[in-house]
Amino acid sequence: MQRIVRVVFTFTLCVVCAVSAVWAQDEEIILHAAAWEDYVMPDLADKFTEEYYEKTGKVVRVVQDVNVGTNDELLELTRSGKFDLVAPTCGIVEQYINEGLVIPIDLDKVPNYSQINPLLQYTSVLSRNGDNYGVAFDFGADIAAYNGDYFPVPPDSWQVFLDKKFKGKIVMWDDATFTIWMACVFLGFQDDYFNLSDDQLSKVKEKLVEIDNQVGAYWSTSEEAANLFETGSYALASSWGIEVQYLRNRGRMNFHVFSPKEQSTAWFDSWMITKFCKHVEEAHAWINFAISIPYQKDFADRNGTPPSNSYTAPLFSSERMRELHLNDLGYFYRMRLMRTMPRRSVYLAVWDEIRKRGGKPSAKEVLGR
Repeated sequence: MQRIVRVVFTFTLCVVCAVSAVWAQDEEIILHAAAWEDYVMPDLADKFTEEYYEKTGKVVRVVQDVNVGTNDELLELTRSGKFDLVAPTCGIVEQYINEGLVIPIDLDKVPNYSQINPLLQYTSVLSRNGDNYGVAFDFGADIAAYNGDYFPVPPDSWQVFLDKKFKGKIVMWDDATFTIWMACVFLGFQDDYFNLSDDQLSKVKEKLVEIDNQVGAYWSTSEEAANLFETGSYALASSWGIEVQYLRNRGRMNFHVFSPKEQSTAWFDSWMITKFCKHVEEAHAWINFAISIPYQKDFADRNGTPPSNSYTAPLFSSERMRELHLNDLGYFYRMRLMRTMPRRSVYLAVWDEIRKRGGKPSAKEVLGR
């Protein structure tokens, strides 16, 4: 009897050890990301998990915990130490590097980097002492959108945002850098935009009051902007193009984007690995997956921003290539690429004062969600 018990015990112990070994092998690694809306698309993130497991036997999941509304929000989230991956815009990435919040990217572990648009490779804002700190994911411009029901003839200028007949029918991105840019356009300060003097900022503040008086609501995410537009109550919106793509995906084809003739700001967003990441190998694998041809094509189809992977171009129709400006890269040369603002904190204070003064509602308040 003792022998039987001993055998059963031994067998049970072996089973437990075997199961434990499998569990240990399949233990989940979670990479937490903070980024702009839907940069981690859940269904394609699942595809990454499957492919990486087949290759390594490791279960790695990438979860986007936060859809950020501004770069300043993303910077604060990064400082919290809770995220492994972040995707800031080019105009603020140098601050991440200066503060030591991110680590260099080992490009040998990102073979798809060779497919990135040459304009977005080895950029000065992402480089420091021979190291590269980010990989461009997508790019675009801060442009405008309109509801075709209000415009028999498409608008072509930022000036339409000051037309009194559209007062209260405008939705705007709640962001200091964008709204101050718009004020600079109206004042002719574009050349000084990145480092405005106190006197210029005083004039900008006056113009921002005029702009704020025109606005009906402010949005933080593209989904909010699309939902506001879809109500039919708004004629114009500041846009990245994503909002209109969302509406078209819903079958709402009467919304369009336009590039104001006065010029716009251009941007590119990059995946970066934070210093808090404990699974650097897996983070590199995610970045390589995120800039792969299939992911980039799907992302552009859903979100409407140009992919950083230039090898996706043949997969689009000629009309779609035109919409994404993939056959007209000079389009982005005509823009003002966002770059570091030495007085960013002053700009933020100016915009905070305007928002408190005007008291205009957020999209969440208008939509009741």
